[in-house]
Amino acid sequence: IQLGSNDAIYKIWNISAFISDYKDLIKSFRERNPLAQVFICIPPPIYGQYAATKINTTVVNLMLPSIISDIGKETGSHIIDFYTPLGGNGTRLTRPDYFVRDGVHPNDKGYLEIANVVAVEVLRCIS
Repeated sequence: IQLGSNDAIYKIWNISAFISDYKDLIKSFRERNPLAQVFICIPPPIYGQYAATKINTTVVNLMLPSIISDIGKETGSHIIDFYTPLGGNGTRLTRPDYFVRDGVHPNDKGYLEIANVVAVEVLRCIS
């Protein structure tokens, strides 16, 4: 499950609703399949001016990493971090070369990094 970037649009961001809805979604997966392992993802950072006009970069780049980590710990979900490998480091972003011009969507290089991160985490959990 990867939520957050679209939820961080200025007009709709609501931290309480986000946390509650995220936990409810995880709960619904577990109710349907109690043996399922749930993986939740810290979304990639947001780069660029275009993104900043629509999406609250403070939420995505500074708040979501800890919010989603806390949700993972509270729900016993596996946490996959896309934020750090794609250059997220608080206010210092280091991998703009992993994104297309809009600063939101990864390019081929960024998607390859995401795939590698997922593979490592899933293999770690099933070994």
